[in-house]
Amino acid sequence: DDFLGELVVTAEPLAGGLVYAAYATKDVVLFTDGDVDMFDVRVQMPTDATKAETDAVLREVEERLLAYDDPNVEAIVAARGLTRTAMGVDRGDHVGMVTVYMKPQDLRESLRSGTELLDQASGAMDDIVGPISLEVIEYRPGPPRGAPVAVRIFGDDMGQITELGRTVAEEVRQTPGARNVAIDFELGKRELQVEVDEERAAMHLLTPPQVALWLRNAFGAFPVATLRDGDEEIELVVRLDDEARADASKLEALTLVTPDGSSVRLGDIATIVPGRGPAVIRHRDRERVVKVTSQIDDGETSAEVNRRLLERLEPLIAANPSIRFELGGEYERTNESLESLANAFILALLLVYTILATQFRSFIQPLVVMAAIPLSFIGVVVGFFVSGAPIGLIALIGVVGLAGIVVNDSLVLVDFINQRRKRGMALD
Repeated sequence: DDFLGELVVTAEPLAGGLVYAAYATKDVVLFTDGDVDMFDVRVQMPTDATKAETDAVLREVEERLLAYDDPNVEAIVAARGLTRTAMGVDRGDHVGMVTVYMKPQDLRESLRSGTELLDQASGAMDDIVGPISLEVIEYRPGPPRGAPVAVRIFGDDMGQITELGRTVAEEVRQTPGARNVAIDFELGKRELQVEVDEERAAMHLLTPPQVALWLRNAFGAFPVATLRDGDEEIELVVRLDDEARADASKLEALTLVTPDGSSVRLGDIATIVPGRGPAVIRHRDRERVVKVTSQIDDGETSAEVNRRLLERLEPLIAANPSIRFELGGEYERTNESLESLANAFILALLLVYTILATQFRSFIQPLVVMAAIPLSFIGVVVGFFVSGAPIGLIALIGVVGLAGIVVNDSLVLVDFINQRRKRGMALD
């Protein structure tokens, strides 16, 4: 035990130093991908954009891609009316996408032809006028992994988190390594917004919910009667005509019947103003959320870009204590995977120690056997540095599996020593 302990104490600092060097200098990219086979230029126009306006932008994108005349491209397809998103597919006249299909790998001029074209396209679309969002994103089939950079802003006030979302988007644009910044908030179509004055409404024994219910009835939300035509029931609705529903002055002139039987003009208790509300209100964990996403430049890692971004966001986070900011996407998944692997490694060590302690009937010798595990990291770290590749998920799983392999070898060695010492052989 003394001899083995001296050997371990001598070698452990070398293993620890190499592991720290790898931790400080090597990038962690859980899923290392090959060249790009297919990518989208996803266009999102304002909600009230016409088909012609969306077509014009898609045509401009298509022409810029064709201008590259890249021999590695097999096809370019433009489509209006739908676009891919992280959650599936978005539809509407205000969205569209242009998809670039690369030739098979063995027919390309280089191993990075697809990646190079994607990087070129990413920097060539920024000056296109019209879209509220234009993203150049690699498409890979399978479950969504999340954007490399994704900042979620949680809060109760939709206006406040939307404004903060725009501020965060601007910070992301100024962060080195980030590109194709997008925010998932979009304005809805033009509408008339009825703002009820609660004090004036109360003077007529009305509340905002009662006014809202009356407006729903006026717009035909509820049937007023039912007719029977044979075995079929037909619901009758009474609603304002299209002209009245789109004219603020006509809506203000409408009268409501109050609980005491009198009447009051809508314009006397409310203000009707044109505006645009959100097209959709998104929730996560039952909280309202706005998300800002971006891709990263080739050669950058999600962890490094998110670290730079977090430094820029610290003053904004400190100035808004009631708002919760959260880093998600690929960065979040990477941290979750690393934490899961760390827990699995600790559990594996505990199980190995338990089995060895039972076999050797000793609390010390299992530690001697397991001392080989950190020593094995010497070869692991040297291999990472020699390859030059970032640390990936498969490599980390291999490190966990390696613990079992080296324990087998160490176990045989210690058992051999125990057998020889029982026969009277000297320790040296």
